[in-house]
Amino acid sequence: MDRWPRSFRACRAAAAAAAVGLVWAALSASIALADGGPHTVSDNSGMNPTTGTCGGCHRAHTAKGANLINAASNTALCQTCHGSGGLGATTDVSNGVLAGTTQGLRGGGFSYALMDTSWTATAGNPATSRPATSAHVIDGLTDVTMWGNGALGTANAGTTVKLECTSCHNPHGNNSYRILRPIPIDSGATGGITVADGTGLAYTVARTNNRYFGDSYAGWPWTYSMTQWCAQCHTRYDAVNASADGMGGPGHTNSGDLLFPYRHMTRFENWTNCGVCHKGPGGTGRAPDPLGVGSSGFSHEPVCLSCHVAHGSAAQMGVSAGAVAWPNGATTPSGNARSSLLRLDNRGVCQGCHDPTK
Repeated sequence: MDRWPRSFRACRAAAAAAAVGLVWAALSASIALADGGPHTVSDNSGMNPTTGTCGGCHRAHTAKGANLINAASNTALCQTCHGSGGLGATTDVSNGVLAGTTQGLRGGGFSYALMDTSWTATAGNPATSRPATSAHVIDGLTDVTMWGNGALGTANAGTTVKLECTSCHNPHGNNSYRILRPIPIDSGATGGITVADGTGLAYTVARTNNRYFGDSYAGWPWTYSMTQWCAQCHTRYDAVNASADGMGGPGHTNSGDLLFPYRHMTRFENWTNCGVCHKGPGGTGRAPDPLGVGSSGFSHEPVCLSCHVAHGSAAQMGVSAGAVAWPNGATTPSGNARSSLLRLDNRGVCQGCHDPTK
């Protein structure tokens, strides 16, 4: 949900489309931030009632869905612009590409993803679009497990929920990055995390060969707050390492949780001390960066989005990688379905940072 550069929604009558086009001509001159197009707070507030934004999505007497939306569900409405063939946005989240380009969206794609998950793409052998092997299920109908939801010590692996696009995004705008809600619906979180919007937060991965691993959204502290946002749903996955030497953290200390006792750090409080993980004077060398992605522009801080994408991944899982049990102990579905939104095949994100022979 990033911008609507052409019209409010697909398949409008000609007269209505012409009127909407005039609105977008004015909007296109503004900075293309996530909180834009029809998702703009100033246009949707009660103090500015004549902008015409409501009619793009709602019907007062002929609505097809709850909340008077002009579609069967919130996700179906979002996909009229952001889905495959949608005419209202360049961000095709279904296919995971920026329309009219060969660049993958940073979140991957719900149905397909254009990702070099094998780390083999070249100019003569570019990455190809493939069906997503794992994705957040957003049909609003399917019961899915919010893995790790709940406080440490919670008995189950996570709450069962039904997700839609609007579970995470606020379609009316809120001046936050990607119009993310401070508190995802049904997450059970309190307080909320506002992820700052701003320039420099591009929609697509930086590398033209669509290598996702090592691609940074904006660097610390933005990635730090994004991890805190993800942790509102996946609460017990969040693990802070405040140890100056990196050895006293959650990977070495039992959390007391039966299902998530030892956990890879997701936030590093001593982030300025790179030598804790990398080689150098006093460094441990435990994360020598064997793929050479570096830290300038392609950061790989120990945060959620260093290993995972937000929407869907096309990563492939071999015999061992695809046989990893789910957090609740279940062994099905297995194979590629266990790709867990990862950025590299066969859980290669581990060796993307670490050399196990060191």
